[in-house]
Amino acid sequence: EGVVQELDAGNAVAQVGDQYFATLPSAVAAVQGGGTVTMLRDASGAGVGTFKGAADGTGVKNFTIDFGGHTYTCTGPAVGSAGTQSQAFHLEWNGKDQSNAQVILKNGTITSTKDSGVRMIVQNYCDLMLENMIVDGSNLQAKDYTVSNNCGNVTIQDTTIIEPKAGGFAFDSCDYASYTGVRVTVKGNSYIQGAMECTDLNGGDKAAEIIIESGYFTSDPSAYLDEDLIAVASDKAGYTWMVAQKGD
Repeated sequence: EGVVQELDAGNAVAQVGDQYFATLPSAVAAVQGGGTVTMLRDASGAGVGTFKGAADGTGVKNFTIDFGGHTYTCTGPAVGSAGTQSQAFHLEWNGKDQSNAQVILKNGTITSTKDSGVRMIVQNYCDLMLENMIVDGSNLQAKDYTVSNNCGNVTIQDTTIIEPKAGGFAFDSCDYASYTGVRVTVKGNSYIQGAMECTDLNGGDKAAEIIIESGYFTSDPSAYLDEDLIAVASDKAGYTWMVAQKGD
């Protein structure tokens, strides 16, 4: 008979409290609201999702994934809403009559393989913080989005976002359907490789918004700067623009 090896810190992919998990999706399903998933090593596997009304642990909740410097590569199957299972990470909202879920992804890298079925690395509807992350969409296809935001307050801080090599978007801010607006803020030493897109399909004042406070960019960020900021020539190789105070 085969021997079942008990999971521990030496062989598990992720940890929640004193529990160990063989996959990142199973750890996310197990984490309770307000808890933290800690990755213990580089890993690959299926997409990671939270879904409104789900009873399998993947329902909408507040949580953190601390990647601990490790990389998660989505090899498939991808996740998403019914008919659109095309994402490495799918993060849902609570609904317009409730406070939004809050998710933090920090200290690591998310990417995908070319044959994974992934067309977006992160599809987001919640209040999301990307902190000290690399979100790598270089294996996506033309016109894909590395990070797509359709609802919530999103902060991109000290984070690198890499667009699809074939052409596409590093990230967007797109308000549509019954969603209640989306605001994406870029700050700290963030590096945005690729185009940014702001699309307000619902109309209304600032229902979709991009706010850039600082960072380095390969596409011109001028449309998203406050009046006291300006885009100037970057001092970082590979980046055309950086954000500075006017008069500096």
